[in-house]
Amino acid sequence: MFLFVSEDDTTTGPTARFTAHINQADDNWSFGFDAVQLAAALGIEVHEILQANHERRLNLEMIETDTPGEGATTKRYTFNVGDKLGSLTIATPSFSGIA
Repeated sequence: MFLFVSEDDTTTGPTARFTAHINQADDNWSFGFDAVQLAAALGIEVHEILQANHERRLNLEMIETDTPGEGATTKRYTFNVGDKLGSLTIATPSFSGIA
């Protein structure tokens, strides 16, 4: 799990921007959260969240899903820095139609 700094600092909506990296050669993956959005959710500045992450004071407290198991369509990630709590929700896009 990692933080990234987006070029667009207006991404403070209810659904988080999220990025994933899949290394198919090694069959592993990682994912990241927009530091701007996470800082806004925690009520702190971006430089504060980056410093907290560097100092290992940024903690993932809880992950909640709308359904149990791997079939969840939304996941809510709750983080803390000191006494500040903030959450971001990742929603799986839903597609419909006929191909």
